[in-house]
Amino acid sequence: MTARFSTGLRSFIFNSGICAVLFGVILAAYYLFPVQYVHLIAEDTPAEYATTTAYLAGCLLLLWAMIRNRDARTMMCALLLLFMFFVGMEEISWGQRIIGIETSDFFMEHNHQREFNLHNLSFVRYTKMIFHNGMLAWLLLSWIPWSRLGAFGRLLGWLKVPKIPPHAAPYCILALLFAYLGVIPKSEELNELLFAFGFGLVSLDILYTTGPKSSPGRSQLIPSLVMVAAVVVSAVALSIRWPWPDVLASRMNLFAVKEYPRHGLDVQAEKVFEYLVATPQLRNPDTLYNYASFLRKRGEEERAQSLISMAIEEKKKRIAGGTENGTAYYRMANFYASLSRRAEEQRALKRAIELYAAEIRDLEQGIRSGKMIRKVAETRLRYAYDEIADAYERTGNGESATKYRALLEGLGGAPGK
Repeated sequence: MTARFSTGLRSFIFNSGICAVLFGVILAAYYLFPVQYVHLIAEDTPAEYATTTAYLAGCLLLLWAMIRNRDARTMMCALLLLFMFFVGMEEISWGQRIIGIETSDFFMEHNHQREFNLHNLSFVRYTKMIFHNGMLAWLLLSWIPWSRLGAFGRLLGWLKVPKIPPHAAPYCILALLFAYLGVIPKSEELNELLFAFGFGLVSLDILYTTGPKSSPGRSQLIPSLVMVAAVVVSAVALSIRWPWPDVLASRMNLFAVKEYPRHGLDVQAEKVFEYLVATPQLRNPDTLYNYASFLRKRGEEERAQSLISMAIEEKKKRIAGGTENGTAYYRMANFYASLSRRAEEQRALKRAIELYAAEIRDLEQGIRSGKMIRKVAETRLRYAYDEIADAYERTGNGESATKYRALLEGLGGAPGK
């Protein structure tokens, strides 16, 4: 018992050191290498795929333990295996983008990210809170001798609830630190990865500590490293084969425009903006304009005007390439307005009104006929109502602006409010 305790304590201290280094690396990435940090926390990048592959590795290890060892064939191990499989597959939307499954109308309407998964459904709530609280309780129970818990401890023993081993505990503690304290923004992908690795280590421990040939005192360092290597290699391969650039672009723009600036980290925001300027495929229609606004707040008017001029030229090319719609001209008008080119602004606004009016008719007809998903169409309508009302107001037609603002209020107000 003493030898095992000392082995467990040494393992806990060793892995706590690894977690301390990981924590330092993550903070360094957030502050010093913001572009790499955003890559790390975006979906369908190596970090998220590693979460899935770590859970699936845990499934395979636990399944092998249950096949080999009668002692591992318990209800709790079976539930743990099913849980890891479910969470791992949910992370990648059950392979939706890998297989090429189209999102059904139900998930388009009710899923926050319009993906084929359950945890992002609008009516599924508190899952993260329940999971984090459950993990905290499991972690605490793993460090308390169940003999001290009376009847509850006897129940846990009868159910054969596995404990989180000492070498897995630091990863769960670090994940809970990110989850509860919000040390850095949008770190959900990181704590999910840490939890997944913790579950993989729990499965590995069950494999080694059950059955007639169990070896609880044996070091699991080499098998753990093999598992990590397999997870990393498979995750990198999956992210290269099936990336999701749209979500990466969204995260990059979010951190450049909102997350870094609202924490006063302008240097980091500018690094992300510069990366977006150099990577056109990750820019959205407002990236250059937002960067220009960012530079104007810092008094860099010349650079700001240069970016807006670049944005105008890009917009003209897109329109000439067949992407003519109300949004394109509305944004063009905003670009001209920021350069005080009044006549061109007015022409763009009038063209935006014409195109928005046609788009609104199509959307309203699609809703009435049932040919369009109502929630999706209404989201597009809210943007169209909001921007056509602003366009009418800026062209001096207050009556039409009031009409569309009333329609907008009928749908719940401007987008994002």
